[in-house]
Amino acid sequence: MGEIDIMAFVIPGVVLLVTLVMVVPALWGVYKLLARNKDNGELLRKGTPAPAMVVGAAFTGTTLNQCPELLLKIQIYPPGEADRELDLKAVFQPQVAGDIQAGAWLQARMDPADSSRVAISGPIPGVSVYDPDGGSKPNIA
Repeated sequence: MGEIDIMAFVIPGVVLLVTLVMVVPALWGVYKLLARNKDNGELLRKGTPAPAMVVGAAFTGTTLNQCPELLLKIQIYPPGEADRELDLKAVFQPQVAGDIQAGAWLQARMDPADSSRVAISGPIPGVSVYDPDGGSKPNIA
């Protein structure tokens, strides 16, 4: 009878374990990003329009199809409701992402059933990206 070399099982097992420890969290992050983008697509189609002003923005370091994800702090102005400040993540086209800075006005859509769920589609067309006086909100209804 031949002897079983234990190292023939241990080394591939360790390599598999290390690979799983490194790959599974990355795949989970991609899954969450794709799920959030799918949810945002639904909100963009069915949500209530509300203008939003960027209070702060920072790149997260994550990209989706070479489009950067930003962490935004926005002041949103829902129609018929009090304005509020929210934090959210959104993915933007590279040519738009650089313009998403404090003071920029964005198109937002809110979930009518849960006003904490918000999706951003980009700058408001026909409205100056920045309001130098920090003045009135644009009308996007």
